[in-house]
Amino acid sequence: MSMRTCVAAIGVLLVLAGCGAPEAEQVDPSQLDKPGKFACDDFAEGYQSAQTGQARVELANTVNEWAPKSQTTGLSEAGQALGAASDASASAWQLAADSFAQRCFDAGWEAP
Repeated sequence: MSMRTCVAAIGVLLVLAGCGAPEAEQVDPSQLDKPGKFACDDFAEGYQSAQTGQARVELANTVNEWAPKSQTTGLSEAGQALGAASDASASAWQLAADSFAQRCFDAGWEAP
């Protein structure tokens, strides 16, 4: 392989290496990210009407469409706890709901 071909090949490799997928945007886990905001918004929208076991399960399922995708500290785990408590006792649901709401507030969520 000639020197010119070798230099050209190295140049092509360097260009291709720079064309990879962009790195994921760095997220501050103490702040609410987009999936977390969607989860908190859905929770706030549905909380008052989640008076029955079935309504709680449906709300937890809706919240958990977004919460597991969030990088906000503790929100994914709070969503899992909400799901686990959705068909449990009213006091278990209340505890999980309060915890989820607090995670939202701690991350800076504000009512729309």
